Amino acid sequence: MFRAEAAYAAKHDDLKAKVFMYIGEKETPATTGNSYDMVGDNARMNAVLKGRNYPGLTVSNLVVEGEDHQTVAPVGFMRGLGALLPAK
Repeated sequence: MFRAEAAYAAKHDDLKAKVFMYIGEKETPATTGNSYDMVGDNARMNAVLKGRNYPGLTVSNLVVEGEDHQTVAPVGFMRGLGALLPAK
């Protein structure tokens, strides 16, 4: 994703999108026992996207307390829908 984002940024000065990213707080090497730091990657992508200062881009990011890779999806989906499709 980082390579795809950088390739896009090299050719564009705007991104008209609403992006909602989420991750479980337990998706780290310390809690999973593997080398993937998904919480760190999520924070890094959040910083990269916000740092582009695209006029048409809205980025929301959520680290879901107490959740891991197996349990975060339902919470993330519901929060994402609420963020991207708010009730009127």
